[in-house]
Amino acid sequence: MKNRVSWLRAAMVLLITITVVSADAQRGRGPRHNYNWKYYPARGQRFYSVPSASIRLTFGGLPYYYSGGIYYRPYGNYYRVIPPPIGIHISTLPAGYWPMRWGGGAYFYFNGIFYRHQNNGYEVVRAPVGADVPEIPRDANVVVIDGNKYYEYNGTYFQEFTRSDGEIWYHVTGKNGVLNTGKADHAIAQNDEPVYQELPEPADNARPAIGDVVNTLPADCKTVIINNKKFYVSADHVYYEEFIENNTLKYKVAGR
Repeated sequence: MKNRVSWLRAAMVLLITITVVSADAQRGRGPRHNYNWKYYPARGQRFYSVPSASIRLTFGGLPYYYSGGIYYRPYGNYYRVIPPPIGIHISTLPAGYWPMRWGGGAYFYFNGIFYRHQNNGYEVVRAPVGADVPEIPRDANVVVIDGNKYYEYNGTYFQEFTRSDGEIWYHVTGKNGVLNTGKADHAIAQNDEPVYQELPEPADNARPAIGDVVNTLPADCKTVIINNKKFYVSADHVYYEEFIENNTLKYKVAGR
């Protein structure tokens, strides 16, 4: 009898697979990737010096500094983190890059930037629309367009999806500020302004009831994949499901 109970328990575990990842709640990181891109400085951060191992580059007549996948521009007495210009070259790819093939060509992806091998080095190139990548930068902007959520980084648009193995990846849906929605290329113009969502502030400490809707997630939520559907779990074990209403991200309590 005990063996039968143990077998039934094991079978239930196999039937219901829950993948929990400790990650940035707004981004929904996948479970196995460990590139630590979210710990790199964000665009616009200022420093009064660049890393000692930085390499000085000149592109378009302007000075740049490069170190470990991060690009800096000097501004007066400080340096600002910037996305690299298309066409700039580096001699060595940063540690943790993601090799991929798309359209018959080899690409190398790191922290929102795509590279291709050129002239004994690597050139920053435009994003290959249609490709899939495992991570996006932590400072990518959340954008809601036509009721769908995207992430925008330096003119490249990504849309998250859950793979059959339960991992969250990101599909390149647009480049150069033009989003391919599947109908026609969707150019972002002044009369078609996307709704940018700021990273949520922590919600209050009251434990919500099932069905409640909140505009922000509690701090330190974890991403949970249940039957290939994404939820957010708070520290007190409340499950939230993301949805979009009037081009605004909201979260509904789905379980507790």
